[in-house]
Amino acid sequence: MKDLIRQDATASVIQIVLDSLDSPHSKRAYERHLREFICWYSESGETAITKAVVQRYSVQLREAGVSASSINQKLSAIRRLAIEAADNGAL
Repeated sequence: MKDLIRQDATASVIQIVLDSLDSPHSKRAYERHLREFICWYSESGETAITKAVVQRYSVQLREAGVSASSINQKLSAIRRLAIEAADNGAL
């Protein structure tokens, strides 16, 4: 049951971000990037999303050979997540 609640919450947060975007291409890309980040975050054992956590994620992407432009797009999605969460009282 806990996993179901977590999945619903994750879907809700992602949907808030997607609703703030106009481009269908951006929506698809941001959804993919956010799901990847949330999966990484869940497996990382971290207890809060902080600047240091996001920087560790960025370092791991760089070490995995992800291009700079792809990393920037992923970080933009995470930044939008933080903005929308704060604006909607979830952060």
